[in-house]
Amino acid sequence: MKAVRPYLITLLSFIFLLLIAFLVLDYFDLFMPDRFDLPNKYVRKNSPLVVAGANSVLKVLEDIAYKNVIAKSSDSNSEDDYYKNLAEIGSSTNPKITLIKKIEPDIYLSDLNLKNKIDFLFEKNNSAYSLNHIERQYFDFSTYENCLSSIAEIGALTNNEKAAMQVIQTIEAKILELRRKNYGRPSPSVLVLLHTKVGTFVGTKNSFVGSILNALNIKTIPDSVRYSDKPYELINLKSRFTEKADLLIVLFDDDFYDSFTGDYKSYNAWKNNAALLIRELNLLQKKRKCPVYSFERSKIEGCISLKLSTVAEKLADIVYIEK
Repeated sequence: MKAVRPYLITLLSFIFLLLIAFLVLDYFDLFMPDRFDLPNKYVRKNSPLVVAGANSVLKVLEDIAYKNVIAKSSDSNSEDDYYKNLAEIGSSTNPKITLIKKIEPDIYLSDLNLKNKIDFLFEKNNSAYSLNHIERQYFDFSTYENCLSSIAEIGALTNNEKAAMQVIQTIEAKILELRRKNYGRPSPSVLVLLHTKVGTFVGTKNSFVGSILNALNIKTIPDSVRYSDKPYELINLKSRFTEKADLLIVLFDDDFYDSFTGDYKSYNAWKNNAALLIRELNLLQKKRKCPVYSFERSKIEGCISLKLSTVAEKLADIVYIEK
């Protein structure tokens, strides 16, 4: 009997230690957050003070009805009284650091295209104004998919995920509606052109318009011929892409043309290139009866957030209007 006691004591000790271990684990389960539930990098305090440093960002904040925006860029616009009457901090490309410092925002939100300029301004003035505590975040609105991702990210940053998801679902519902409406109808091959001071470029599915057409299952050139990682590629108007096009969508840089009537808004060194472009497209239109639609670039690519639905509807209408 005496020989059994050491083993019994050891067994009881082991059981006691197991009970202690289970109690400790239960404590952690009850009071410590699971490692997978920890907040991600976008989650901040409930209502951070935000500066909308670009019109694209302001559109998203307006659509998710975020009311803790304390300032905007002077080149932003809104039809809502709250956002229309916000204080201004200068243009989106050259904000006034003194004004930003004065209002002390938690986060400065802007377009990814402006990142280098804004970072340079903040870093240049940091020693004088102590700006390190102001977080800067940038968002990509260059394509349909990137727009949706940016809406989700802005919703997370402002703790407005539910409102952001509603906006995304509304846009996706419109795309699905348009796809169903035109299901089974043959899609013409659409060529997207962009005319700038540098020259004329063809838009791929990685361009803003091309990505929306792709979401609508509308064939685009050159993506029906070959794939490209770039949004735009320099094009020869007499190339095979133009020959294969059934319909052309042409974007002009701002402040140049109202339409293909050839009415100049400004006279500059590159007007002759545009005149040549229009002459080529007019010939194409007459010879092959290829419909041509022109738009001011900013009026299309500036349609962010819920206005994406409007652009998608417009594009679907002009693509299938002849059918």
